Amino acid sequence: MRPKEDESSDCRFINIGEVDTFLSGQMKTFNIQDRPVVLVNVGGQFFAFADFCLHWGVRLSDGCLQGHVVRCKAHGWNHDFAKGEVIASDPPGDEGRRMITFETKLIEGAIWVSTVPKKAG
Repeated sequence: MRPKEDESSDCRFINIGEVDTFLSGQMKTFNIQDRPVVLVNVGGQFFAFADFCLHWGVRLSDGCLQGHVVRCKAHGWNHDFAKGEVIASDPPGDEGRRMITFETKLIEGAIWVSTVPKKAG
């Protein structure tokens, strides 16, 4: 997917597309400054995060989505993108590792994603 250039007053955001083109429970990938990012619609709430597992870097967009959690297909690490952290790892011990997430906002029926990652915490 190719994001549209920024037309908002905040140049840190890019227009990803119209809200009605993203079904609930759907993951779509796009690039922000050559970084693969996943956009997820969970019941009308939109979340964006870097498309890699914190374990081996496998694409999370190839994983299994369950609510606010995406499970990596390689080793089953669970990433909670609403919290922005790993909630289950195998072997245990990496819970709490922070994901790279991006702010999203809706403007006049369009989804906008920040080009700057959220700060941890």
